[in-house]
Amino acid sequence: MESQRKPEHKKNIRFLGSWRSFNRSRTAAPAEGPSRRWIFPPGGGVFRPAGAPVTAMMVPVLMVPVLLVPVLLVPVQIVALLAALLAAAPGSARADALGLETPVITIHLRRETYELGRQYPRRLDREGRVILMPGLEAYYDQRLETPRLGAGHLRYVAGWYRDSMNKPSGYLTAGGHWSWDWGERTRLGFYFGPSLIFRHSWKNIENYDDDRFYKQSRKFMPGYQYKLYVGGKVELRRVFSAAWEGVYSIVPGIPYVMVHYLGVRRQF
Repeated sequence: MESQRKPEHKKNIRFLGSWRSFNRSRTAAPAEGPSRRWIFPPGGGVFRPAGAPVTAMMVPVLMVPVLLVPVLLVPVQIVALLAALLAAAPGSARADALGLETPVITIHLRRETYELGRQYPRRLDREGRVILMPGLEAYYDQRLETPRLGAGHLRYVAGWYRDSMNKPSGYLTAGGHWSWDWGERTRLGFYFGPSLIFRHSWKNIENYDDDRFYKQSRKFMPGYQYKLYVGGKVELRRVFSAAWEGVYSIVPGIPYVMVHYLGVRRQF
């Protein structure tokens, strides 16, 4: 007796906890059309046609490993804000590049920024003017179909680090990104836009005199201090290949502080 073929099953895969889902056949591959390749191994639930650009919807997936680093636990309110920034991305833009950077050296420029310098656990000099602040910054650039004010991209940034007093701190930024070629293998760039910076409160630190630069949060992020401001970053990029660039960048927080970063940028 000829065996009957079981009906083809389809598996419903939830995309990053959202209520949107799509169906992927468990047994049959499409006869025509572009081949599929996995960004993550099977079971991860994310795939795209070979050669297709990374879309804005997929960028949060690529950032998940960064935001899940155990030492960089981000408050849930900040994750919600980042999701809101992603949702606000214009529909005409597409993800063009991803970047990872880490702060290497932080230099305090004014005396009031290192009055407690001798208490800084990772100071590189006696007074605490030069320190290390371990952390990680992740960002992605969206190429604009029509440049705005000369900016060819929108950049969305999320950073998390340990500050001078080893308190968990971070920032979110969204703004325009400008870039220029400087020779065949070097590029200059900067981004500029509104930012939210935050840190675990210093109120219980011995000898700390609150200068009111940060606002103490009560409901939004209990136990944290925060500030809204407009800022940016200057970068020098070295082209290694059509896809990869090395990045050296500076947050020019003049006249208070300068933070130096090193990282990589991957273009698609």
